[in-house]
Amino acid sequence: MREKERLIIERAMRLFIEKGFVATSIQEIASACGMAKGSLYSYFSSKEDILLAALRMYFQAVQSELMSFQQLGKEPREVFCQQLAYLLDHISSHKEFVDDQLLQQSVRIPEKVRKFLITKHYELHAFYLHGLQAIYGHEAKPYIHDLAIMLDGMLRSYMKILILNEQTFSSDDLVAFLLNRVDDLYQGLCANEEKPMMSELQMHRISKRVRAFVKEEEDSIAQLIHGMKQTLSTIPNSDDALLSIHVIEEELENDQPRYPVIKGMLSNLVGIKELDTFVKELKRQMALK
Repeated sequence: MREKERLIIERAMRLFIEKGFVATSIQEIASACGMAKGSLYSYFSSKEDILLAALRMYFQAVQSELMSFQQLGKEPREVFCQQLAYLLDHISSHKEFVDDQLLQQSVRIPEKVRKFLITKHYELHAFYLHGLQAIYGHEAKPYIHDLAIMLDGMLRSYMKILILNEQTFSSDDLVAFLLNRVDDLYQGLCANEEKPMMSELQMHRISKRVRAFVKEEEDSIAQLIHGMKQTLSTIPNSDDALLSIHVIEEELENDQPRYPVIKGMLSNLVGIKELDTFVKELKRQMALK
């Protein structure tokens, strides 16, 4: 990521926390960065894209650090404890990404940001599953999803305390305390031979619906691009237009597509009346003005 993009993300996140995401304008972000509004658009096409880029940067950094703990050759419980302690410390020191003032507006957060957050929620569940499975082994499989869900609930409750108040306990102590409670829960479930609330099959169905939900928009955009290419195949001298579409496809394959580039490529297609409907719909789905 370029230095200027990082600056824009940092200044924008400060404003999102101070004023709220909805109340913050692109002009205010540009002013905070000491640049013209038009210059900012050369990096991000909207404040929605800035928020999405910030979230991606944050989650990628966290994921990379969590994975590094697995390379230390320690016992599964110790590795998982260190990972969870890091997660709590990181959240405590980066409150801007989880602050209630931002997340309480989630109903009004753009659809593509909401889909991204839903995807990360299920990735976090998978992370808990992996850690607990490594500790308890195959015997815990019937209860592993329930244990992951209960651990997630306990962690979220304590995270709120860390975010809203000064930290009054160490992350290491909290993690040890919570994993002891998970031990109690697991032993109780086994002793009472209780039927799991969340089976492997149920979780698979939920995961499948989530993947379909997130993929729906991607498929729709892919279909529009395919339709444009098919339409151009019937139009003579359309090589330049096809090249523009190829650039759009390449950008969409990137983890962080450059939407100003996509917008520029779409402007190359304006004037080809056979593509008018496609171009308008692509702009609408990608929130490009």
